[in-house]
Amino acid sequence: MRASNIDPRIVLAAALTIAVAGGCSDGALATRPSADTSALYWSLTLDHRAVTLALTPPYDTVRLTAVPRNPWGAALDGLGPVTYTSTDLARVRVSADGVVQALADGTGVLVIASLQAGGVTHADTAVVDITSNPNPRPIASLSIHPVSPDSAKVAAQSAAGKQLTVRAFDVGSAPLSALVDFRSSDPAIATVDRNTGIVQGKRPGHVTIVASSTVYGATRADTLPFTIGEPVMYWIQVDRPAVAGAATATTFSPSKVTIGTGGTVMWTWRPDIPATDVTFDDPTNVAADTVGIFGPLHLGVSGPGNIPAVTTCTSDNPFGCFRSRTFPVPGVYTFHSTLTGASGQVTVVDERASP
Repeated sequence: MRASNIDPRIVLAAALTIAVAGGCSDGALATRPSADTSALYWSLTLDHRAVTLALTPPYDTVRLTAVPRNPWGAALDGLGPVTYTSTDLARVRVSADGVVQALADGTGVLVIASLQAGGVTHADTAVVDITSNPNPRPIASLSIHPVSPDSAKVAAQSAAGKQLTVRAFDVGSAPLSALVDFRSSDPAIATVDRNTGIVQGKRPGHVTIVASSTVYGATRADTLPFTIGEPVMYWIQVDRPAVAGAATATTFSPSKVTIGTGGTVMWTWRPDIPATDVTFDDPTNVAADTVGIFGPLHLGVSGPGNIPAVTTCTSDNPFGCFRSRTFPVPGVYTFHSTLTGASGQVTVVDERASP
């Protein structure tokens, strides 16, 4: 696990600012700081992060190597020795130079590599499972690519995320249950749980998911280009602006949203908000919301076309404060309130035409 996910450019800019400010005193010129960050100790990475061992030699050992790196991922030399520790010495021991040995059955044992240099400490962790398989066969192949009709895509802000499917085979072509480590090339766009392989989209874009596994001394990896699409669910708050003299006015917040084709938008009111309708300039393809296990979402308050002013929104009936619509056709849907003048826009993206 990395100790920091902060953009190195931000840290560099702050360091340069402090250096310049601190160096200017008594009229003396400050020395211009160097912009070279190639020697900055930024992270420590292990070559194996998901390891399966057996109790049968030689499949009971594996060597871990931890590499210190700069902000751009290049290896650094001369920072001193790495310290390796096991969280369960009864099942796994590790030598000073990173040789891991299985001692007893177990799962989820952590081997932690850490290195302190220049007052900064970074660490990375390997997860180790140990089996009593009397005939261990090393891993021969690993794939996380989806099988049709599944796809390598998930909507941004999807609550469930997307579970990656792992297919692994041993040297005898038999299916293999393997401990797998997952990583995302850009956690700002998508994160992936390193143990479960569940991808969570943060914002629309493209990332590469990397999976790797070391089983009985052999290591295999796979990379999967992954797409994060537009959200398929969005909330718009009908609100009162914080402006003097605007007690009867309302706003839509946010006033502009973008969703994927077939996505749903829900407008929410508060009991103290003045009557506000949602009238579309062209309601032709503004459809009834049919999302949900038991029919329309939000207890039947969805429907097609325009949304009349809410009259059932009270503190005793919070479910009367929601109205939702689905947008099955790409396009730009502008809307406004005929009662208050507030306006907004829903953009529906045809992601089938996206690269």
